Amino acid sequence: RNHDADGAIEKAVSYLPEGIRKIWILYDYLGCQHDEVARTLGRSEGYSKSQLHKARRKLRELLNSKQKLSQQNDNGKRFDFHEAAAYLHQEFLNAYPDLTKLRSLNSGTAK
Repeated sequence: RNHDADGAIEKAVSYLPEGIRKIWILYDYLGCQHDEVARTLGRSEGYSKSQLHKARRKLRELLNSKQKLSQQNDNGKRFDFHEAAAYLHQEFLNAYPDLTKLRSLNSGTAK
């Protein structure tokens, strides 16, 4: 993996508005499906799809811009990408409390 590119993406994600940032992290980073994103955030699948499109478009604009991205978001607060991803992963698991059990059953490791 290209760590410079990963860092640039993480910085660009910090500039996204919170709503589309959550959807991008859940779908593109954590690998959730639109129905899972919708359930996790209490929104519709259509909303998830349209906001993901906006997030990807904004990320392309940010990554293609000539301006240097800093680790500060619009509010001047430091954004921690991995902390945000961990928080959203936990929100996903809260929305799907039976997910761990289902995965265990599918892998044959459940007792």
